[in-house]
Amino acid sequence: MTPDERTKVEAAAEKSLAVRRVADAAAQARVRRRLVVAGVALLVAVAVGAVVIGGMALV
Repeated sequence: MTPDERTKVEAAAEKSLAVRRVADAAAQARVRRRLVVAGVALLVAVAVGAVVIGGMALV
C-alpha cells in the first residue's frame, strides 16, 4: 500500500468515525428528550393525583 493510498484509507476511517460520533450524539439527545418528557409526565400525574386525593379529603 502506497503512502497516498494509506492517507486515503485513514481519511475515510476518520470520516466514518466522525459520522458515527454525530449519530451517537443524536441518539443520546433523543433518549435524553424522551427521559425529560417521561419525567414531566410523571410529575404531572403525581400532581393530579395529589389534587384528587386532597379534594377527596375535603369532601
